[in-house]
Order: sequence, then structure tokens, then C-alpha cells
Amino acid sequence: QFVTILIDGLAGDLNPEQQEYLNIILRNVQQLRNMIGDLLEVTRAESGKLAFDPRCLSLSHLTGEALETTLPTSVAKGVSLTLDVPNDLPFVFADPARVKQILTNLIENGIKFTPAKGVITVRGRIDTRDPNSICVGVADNGCGISPEGAQKIFDRLFQETTSIDSNRQGLGLGLYICKELVNLDRKSTR
Repeated sequence: QFVTILIDGLAGDLNPEQQEYLNIILRNVQQLRNMIGDLLEVTRAESGKLAFDPRCLSLSHLTGEALETTLPTSVAKGVSLTLDVPNDLPFVFADPARVKQILTNLIENGIKFTPAKGVITVRGRIDTRDPNSICVGVADNGCGISPEGAQKIFDRLFQETTSIDSNRQGLGLGLYICKELVNLDRKSTR
């Protein structure tokens, strides 16, 4: 909060160099906060203490919210987000906060691995193999995943080494958390 007070000029004027340094500090603090949040989520998931509150929800509405959440990051990088989820999809029984967390994480991963002028698309359809299920996917035209990485992508602490962004940082927990949340959702709805 103190960094944002300084950036906003509430404690006095800053020269451009000071402004730049404070913006770097703010980005690093936000990144650290996200890492700590991921570590806490993993700990809760592994101890069975992850909060889960399923209810009927509209996936078309929730996917739109996830796109809104990630829009500033995609705009900053010059990546387009598109939504291909029909409004007439049946309602699903799931935890809206957890579904949004999964979608947001997948979209943010797409943004990390997609070059400027790239496109990320969120699609939703009734599953052709099981008409009682809905399939939601996030696709991008980024660098892709190596064959070795495809086997490990949902493992704890795994990070794909093929990347267009050498500055990207994280702990390799995002997709692991997504997998745990999906598995938790499956267990609770049976």
C-alpha cells in the first residue's frame, strides 16, 4: 500500500527514475503475493482443506468474467482474447470461484506463452462423448508444449522450458492447482 501511495504521488512528487523503480517494486510485490497464494492453495489442496462451494452456474457468464479479469494483462502484451461459449449451454453444478480460478489460470498461462498479436480462445461445448457433460477449453497460438513437457505439465513445480518470454517467473504450481481443483470438483459432484 505504501508503494502505491508513493506511485500515486500522495507523499510528494517523484522524478521519472523513482517512478520507474517503484513500478518495478510493485510488480515484484504482486508476483510474490501470487506465489504465496499458490503455495497456500497447494497446501490446502494437499491437506484436504480447500474450500469448495458448488452451486448451479452459467459457464457462459463465468467464462466472460474470467476474460474480463485477464484482459489488462492480455492488452499489455498485445494478445487478443476471444470467447466462443454459447449462451444457451445448460447450467452446471460447480464452485463458481474455483471454476473462475481455473479459467483465469489457464488464460494467464496462454498469455505467458503467446507472442504479441497472438490469440487466445476460450471455448465451451456440450461434450460429444457424454451429453451430460460440458467441455471447456482454452487454446492459444503460442509456442506450444514440448512432448516431454506435455507429460509433466500438470506436475507440481514443473515449468515448461520452451518459452517466448524469458522474463516470466513462477513456481510451476498453477496448472498443478488447476488439476487438483478439477479432481476435487469431480469428487464432490459424484
